[in-house]
Amino acid sequence: MVLTPVAVYKSATERESIVLVTANLPDDINPLLIAIKIDVMGAAGKSHFHWMASAYAKNNPGIIARWERDGLLLWRAEQRVARETTERYTDIAAMEQ
Repeated sequence: MVLTPVAVYKSATERESIVLVTANLPDDINPLLIAIKIDVMGAAGKSHFHWMASAYAKNNPGIIARWERDGLLLWRAEQRVARETTERYTDIAAMEQ
């Protein structure tokens, strides 16, 4: 999930942080979001690293549209999203027949 997000946004609330949006829908409605702090300073003499601060299903369906409107989008996997959405609807249509 962390290696294959469908979109990456700047955090709206935390400096030096990003939010990964995954295709995983834990509750079949809301996407799993993964918050990552960038360049966290390590202990003395240690290099910086990225820290996965949290992972949760966001229960606010409008949040992604708001992030888009606020210009927080850093990257999106357009083709991957379209393919997965198409495959999901194809599977659902096949089950209904």
